[in-house]
Amino acid sequence: MNIVKVDVLRITDTGQPGFAEFTLTDCRGVQHHFIDKLPVVCGSYDAVPPCAGEIGCRIVGETADTFMIDTEEPWDIASLDGTYQFEVYKNQVTER
Repeated sequence: MNIVKVDVLRITDTGQPGFAEFTLTDCRGVQHHFIDKLPVVCGSYDAVPPCAGEIGCRIVGETADTFMIDTEEPWDIASLDGTYQFEVYKNQVTER
């Protein structure tokens, strides 16, 4: 599975499991906003934003410097505007 780095900004819901707002910055510098479960993004219930996070993705295209990723698989995480595909720099993506 591939993972893309995100920036966790703040807690949006303190219930269990807790939700957080986070951003993914694409290769053009555009920030895409998301809200999802804190433990999914940070791997922990105890994370304190602002902090680094990550979400699962699938690589669906590639150039010399970038990947086109899709965040629908494996965890079905869409940006607030419903977008699943983003072009990011290769160094933002790791394989797990």
